[in-house]
Amino acid sequence: MLPRMRQRAFHPDGPVSAHRLEIRAAGMADLEALVDTRVALFRELEGLSESAEVEFRARCRDIMAQLLGDGRGVAWLAVTPEHAVQGAAFLLEFPRLPSPRNLRSREGYALSVYVTPEFRRQGVASALMAGAIAEARQRGHARVRLHATPDGRPVYERLGFKGRDDEMELVL
Repeated sequence: MLPRMRQRAFHPDGPVSAHRLEIRAAGMADLEALVDTRVALFRELEGLSESAEVEFRARCRDIMAQLLGDGRGVAWLAVTPEHAVQGAAFLLEFPRLPSPRNLRSREGYALSVYVTPEFRRQGVASALMAGAIAEARQRGHARVRLHATPDGRPVYERLGFKGRDDEMELVL
C-alpha cells in the first residue's frame, strides 16, 4: 500500500484554495465514497437518470467490492481535513501476454478518476494518478492504460501518457 501523501491544492499561478487535501489509499471502508464518485463522473458524462443510477450504483458497488477484496483493484481518495471526499481514482490489474518489446505479464487500467468541480485544476487529479502510477510500478506493470475525457487529456499528457491510434473495440 502507498504511504499517505499530503497534496496542497495548487494552480500554476499559485494557491487558489486554503483547503488541504489528503491523498490516501482507499479501502473497503471507503466503498460507498468510491461508488459515489463513479456515479458523479457518469452523471456529468452521460446525464444518468435516477432510475438508471440505482442499478448502476448497485453494480458498481458489487464489482468494486470484489476487486478491492481480491487485490485486482486498488483506489485512492482526495479528502478534506473534515473527511469530505473531493476526488478518487481506481486502478485495475490485468494479466497480459508478453510482447518482444515488453516481457512483463501484468498491466494496469486507470479509471473512475474524478475530482469535484470546486477542486479541479488544482493538481488533485495529478496527485491521485501519482498514487496509481506508483502502485503500477511497484506491482511491475508493463503499462497503465486509460480512457481520457477532453478535460482530462492534458492532465494525463503531463504525466507522460501518450495517445494511441491502434485500438479498436467491438461493443457487445
